[in-house]
Amino acid sequence: MTHPYSLFLEYAGLGKVIVPEHVYSKLQNITSFTNSGSPVGDGPFMLVNWTPGSSVLHFVPNPYYYGVKPKIQNLFVQILSPTANIPALIQTGEVDLAQPSPSQVSALKGMANTNVVVSPGISIFGTYFEPAGLLMFDDALYPYNLTAVRQAVAYSINRTQVVELGLDGFGVPGSQGQLPPSLTQWIPPNLPNYTYNPAKAKALLVSAGFKMGSNGYFEFPNGTVWAPTVMDTGGAASSVVSVVVQDLRSVGVDASESVVTLGALVQALEYGNFNMVLLQTSRPPIPGFVLGVFASNVSVPVGQQEPDYHGWTRWVNLSFWSDLQHAQTAGSFSSQYALYANAQMILASQEPLVTLYYGESIWAYSNASVQGWGPAQAGYQFPQAPLLTSLYVPSQRSSTGGLLVYAVVGIVVVLVIVGVAIFVLRRR
Repeated sequence: MTHPYSLFLEYAGLGKVIVPEHVYSKLQNITSFTNSGSPVGDGPFMLVNWTPGSSVLHFVPNPYYYGVKPKIQNLFVQILSPTANIPALIQTGEVDLAQPSPSQVSALKGMANTNVVVSPGISIFGTYFEPAGLLMFDDALYPYNLTAVRQAVAYSINRTQVVELGLDGFGVPGSQGQLPPSLTQWIPPNLPNYTYNPAKAKALLVSAGFKMGSNGYFEFPNGTVWAPTVMDTGGAASSVVSVVVQDLRSVGVDASESVVTLGALVQALEYGNFNMVLLQTSRPPIPGFVLGVFASNVSVPVGQQEPDYHGWTRWVNLSFWSDLQHAQTAGSFSSQYALYANAQMILASQEPLVTLYYGESIWAYSNASVQGWGPAQAGYQFPQAPLLTSLYVPSQRSSTGGLLVYAVVGIVVVLVIVGVAIFVLRRR
């Protein structure tokens, strides 16, 4: 390389891929190339019969796969609504594998021939990407451009209750330095923490110029009620947002939920047309990646598209940016730790977004029609080869019987964010 880059080995392990030079070298704009007509991979299955926008993906065994040959002849992935009744779909045999919401676990555990597997995160590229719930602000839009307002929102939310009620206990409250539990050794012991404190939240809003109205809700200095919306995609996300909205209303913020499609949510983030957004994503155990995932040294004006997720908060802090850049060229863990610790202190003081929680990955499967789920218990999850090549249809059924696998929209959000992140990192 042309200069020291301490994150090289970590990023190299994030699933770098080989692409055909005779195709990609001729592209004028690589970011708009979807390759939807002929995707190529080296896994046990290959994609067929799919068109952009379709909610069903059909896979068949890859005849060139170098490993154990799959026993299942047809694999279907169905993208479902976030509100899909996973227990009912598994019970009726329409689904063999699914990623349910936390609130559906108790029903699944009481069903015959059904098992639930809980793991620290989503296993991708040989490591666990930990599910996270981020409350994103449009930091360029009033009043969210005021640090005191963002801090007030953070103090308003009981993150322990978010985990207990919104996730049914499947997770832990997030650190205000944003790092997941697997990176505890990188979190400075003196990091400020926004412990639930309604009184402090109210005081901060008063310091920002808000005043309590006669109806019990805070008003802008001009006398109009501040009525922010928290945007999400529904389903399991609504369980989390309902707690957030309730907490905000309890301190005098007339908040409400706005349920939109995934496409509308991403568009709002790109153009900065939102108050607050619950973004459910996943984060690898790499401190530089997590801290820099929404970091930028340039803020695109509200209303103009920011397709790069790094700039979605429209928050710019050059000291924070400098710490991240220097950490990438650090020559020792001690110096890298000091830089990352300082960056976390800036995040905790500025609160450009609130890390509500880090969750767990939940999968449910039925062995009524398909068996061979042993790797799932060992942590190998869909779509990893050890799981897919171990599955089989019992002999009393046709060997060409189908396996119907469902993935909820939540996992699609995770994979999209991770995919974009990997692509951007490749361009660096």
